[in-house]
Amino acid sequence: MRTELRNAALKYAQEQKQRFLDDLIAFSAIPSVSTDPERAADVQKTAEWVANRLKALDFANIKIYPTARHPVVYAENLSAGADAPTVLIYGHYDVQPAEPLDKWDSAPFEPQIRGENLYARGASDMKAQVDATINAAEAIIRTSKLPVNIKFMIEGEEEIGSPNLPKFMEEYKDMLACDFALNPDTGMIAPGLPTITYALRGLAYFELRLWGP
Repeated sequence: MRTELRNAALKYAQEQKQRFLDDLIAFSAIPSVSTDPERAADVQKTAEWVANRLKALDFANIKIYPTARHPVVYAENLSAGADAPTVLIYGHYDVQPAEPLDKWDSAPFEPQIRGENLYARGASDMKAQVDATINAAEAIIRTSKLPVNIKFMIEGEEEIGSPNLPKFMEEYKDMLACDFALNPDTGMIAPGLPTITYALRGLAYFELRLWGP
């Protein structure tokens, strides 16, 4: 039975391939650069894009939570019931600045397909992963029933170090309660080879600037 359900979801995803790609192109075209104050409206627009995508799947308690800088999008689908585990899916919709622009072969916020790849700022970090998890949920919802409860927490400040996320998580810890968390902001070993990264150690770095005569 599980194989049949899985195959039905995969078949649905294949049938929706072009629409899913069109969604990602539209998502990637929004210049949600979190470091640039002039892009604040674009960051807000991107949060609304994510929220609307989840509304289309009948997720509940969808809300764009303001923070001191950029908002967090939350949504949940608890249709699997109290006995099923709950997964919290984390992601971010903000992107790094695109400069230097002369290093690009195409405009960073005019997504372009070349070969099998989509080129746009943020397409792989991490708008594609956010979109893929939503698409995966849709494929299951439209063909069967979610086997687990899902909560989405998609923020807009990861590229500036998530300064307001700890406060948000502490304030809404009951809402965010889950059995495990999924962070798809990772890579794959090779194209066509699904990969599960089960631990992240974090980063430690510094910037050194020298002045002299």
